[in-house]
Amino acid sequence: MIAGFLVVHAGGLTDTAQEYGVAVIVLAAFALFGLLRGGRDGAAIPQGRRVDGNT
Repeated sequence: MIAGFLVVHAGGLTDTAQEYGVAVIVLAAFALFGLLRGGRDGAAIPQGRRVDGNT
């Protein structure tokens, strides 16, 4: 819905595609920074439990 609004009111399909491309690149950069930074020690899955639910 937002993309359709931008195509109609913000200058056309190519401008909207370029803006969305920039947004995707920025989000990917944040994700890469988060991966490289680390910070999680695996605490999301308790020790001794399997991911598939079998204990």
